[in-house]
Amino acid sequence: MAAASELVVADDPADWARLGFAPDAAGVVALGPLAVRLAGRGAGEGIVALVLDVDVADDVDGLPLRSGGPRPRSEGAAEHRNGALAIDHVVVFTDDCDRTTAALVAAGGDVRRRGSPPELPVPMAFVRFGSLIVEVAQAGGATRFWGLTVVVADLDAAAAHVGVRPRDAVQPGRRILAVPRDAGLSTRVRRRRRPPSGGDPGPGAPGLRAYDLPMRITVTSVFVDDQEQALAFYTDVLGFVKKHDIPLGGPARWLTVVSPEEPDGTELLLEPGDHRAVGPFKAALVADGIPWTSFAVADVRAEHDRLAALGVRFTQPPTEAGEVTVAVFDDTCGNLIQIASA
Repeated sequence: MAAASELVVADDPADWARLGFAPDAAGVVALGPLAVRLAGRGAGEGIVALVLDVDVADDVDGLPLRSGGPRPRSEGAAEHRNGALAIDHVVVFTDDCDRTTAALVAAGGDVRRRGSPPELPVPMAFVRFGSLIVEVAQAGGATRFWGLTVVVADLDAAAAHVGVRPRDAVQPGRRILAVPRDAGLSTRVRRRRRPPSGGDPGPGAPGLRAYDLPMRITVTSVFVDDQEQALAFYTDVLGFVKKHDIPLGGPARWLTVVSPEEPDGTELLLEPGDHRAVGPFKAALVADGIPWTSFAVADVRAEHDRLAALGVRFTQPPTEAGEVTVAVFDDTCGNLIQIASA
């Protein structure tokens, strides 16, 4: 198994020092068996390299991994005023957890645990490189390092150096401290308290290393009568772009679209509506004039005119509704859809 020795981060040492860390004259922050080398803001953004003790390709599924030897032991390394003890884990976001995990294993990592909903908020894997755990979370977009978590002796004492209060973590009974964006760091840094025993139950222990991802909507769906017809309408007419098109066996596909302005944002699943309960439910909504969902647009009146010119049938013209303007149209797939703008 390969071991991590160093993280290279595009931050200035002075910014970390203000948060209670003790970088040395070379800008290196010693944290247990690992180090964070602060390369300055000119080096890029966030974590710009993970250094391993084996030969490795420079890019591993888009992640900047680098070859290097073990980190020399620091004699008399300064203690951190914030009580920082070690790096707990780094977080990687990816559009394909299995692919990125396989690439990390090929680079010398050891998978200690995998999980997916409902156990975890998203598909995840926990890959060990020596003392470091890399948490891989499927969150869309290009593969990239998202941030790191540092273990501290006393979370409340560390909070005094950050200026924010700890909050409850996803794991019951645990708290976490997030460094605010205005602290001047280019990478996200979180801190958690050392386990009460001072030990560590081990990599992938249930509840210890589950990623602290806030609940969010990643996929929503609309039932459609015909997926191919729906794809044409939602892309060619409404202007969405196709995100995923995965065969599910038979005619059904995992078919999603996204806004071209937010390609890594919430996906809309064009879901086959062949379940026996779907038809009557959709028909009842349409009969009562109830939209299935609502999309935001910059200007409802302008969008109404654009879509009407393309032959889209509106069941409700642009109408003022308090602080917003709304309109409702037929999506040709058995649904009424609302659009709204402030």
